[in-house]
This record gives sequence, C-alpha cells and structure tokens, in this order.
Amino acid sequence: VNTPVKVKGVDGSGFLSNITKISCSNHCLALASDGTLYSWGYNDYGGLGDASTTERKTPVEVLYSGDPVSNISAGFIHSALTTTTGKVYCWGGNGNGQVGDNTSGTNRKIPTQVVGVGNSGTLEGIRDVTCGDSFTHAIKDSDGSVYGWGKQLYGMIGNGQNSGNATTPTPVILASDSSAVTGITQISGGGDFALMLKSDGT
Repeated sequence: VNTPVKVKGVDGSGFLSNITKISCSNHCLALASDGTLYSWGYNDYGGLGDASTTERKTPVEVLYSGDPVSNISAGFIHSALTTTTGKVYCWGGNGNGQVGDNTSGTNRKIPTQVVGVGNSGTLEGIRDVTCGDSFTHAIKDSDGSVYGWGKQLYGMIGNGQNSGNATTPTPVILASDSSAVTGITQISGGGDFALMLKSDGT
C-alpha cells in the first residue's frame, strides 16, 4: 500500500475510532479513549498481548484489565504500557529479559507487571515507557530519573554495562561520573541505542 488507508476494526468490522495514542514497530498498538488497547501485526513472540503467537491482520484487544493505561510503546518483538497509577507492564519476546519480570528466555503472551529494582516489589511511580530492540526504558515521574532493562549489548541501556542482560530494572547513569540521570522528559528506544531529552533542552 503506497497511500494511507483506514485501520479496520476488530475482526475487520468497521474501522478503529476514538484512538488517542499509537505506537508501531513490527506490530502496532492503539489506545482508545475508553481505555481499550488494540494490537495487530507480527506476533511470533506474543508482542500483541492476546495470549497467542498468531499474526493478526486486523486489530485484536490486548488482554489487559488493570489500572487505566497512560502510555504505550511497541518494540521490535515486545510491547509495554504505563498506567495512570505509575505501574509498568510488558509482554512479548523476553529472550534478553526485556519484559522485566526477572526472567529471560520465557516469552510473555499477555501483559506482565515489571518488578522493582533488584527484584524488590514492583516498579512504581513511572510516567512513561519506551521499547527498543529487546530493551526497555521507563521514566520516573518524581525526578525524571530513568530505569532500563533487557539487552545490554553496545551499552544501550545506559547502566554502564555493554554485555549480558538485565532482567530487572537498573538505574541509567551518566558517563561522566556514574551518577543517576535525572530531569528526563522524553525518551526513545531505537535498534541498539536510545535517546533522552532533558528538561533543560539537552
């Protein structure tokens, strides 16, 4: 298709409407104004969150029924959402621990809550989340600090490591003095890298 087309509704009936946020990679996510989260596309690793690994050519509902969704992100083979209460859920490919549930190698076909730093409790107080190629970043609402987990190759998490995996959230640090990054307002995960924007415009 070389011109835009409307996205059809569930089961190909009608069209999606009242969508407030979208995110796409190998698959797509769309959040509706009533809080329903839709997904479609590539699904070999369960990134659509519909408890299957079946490719979907029209939207299906993500099997999530927790607190209201605030932000969404579609990664290479996994997905993530944040809630209005500051929680984080991930699902899909987990070969590098990018789901953040202190496991690796076991894919998650439905949203799974991300654990806290050091596998203590659950990650809370989060404003936004972004997914890259097998890694995830989340911004803490109170001070703009950032946590990362998943594939550490090439240093894309920003926690001072450049090999192995982080299966639980780790603080992102500055290269200059290894202090925690703060004041981040926006973050974007790429293939093997990430970019962050600070409140001072840097």
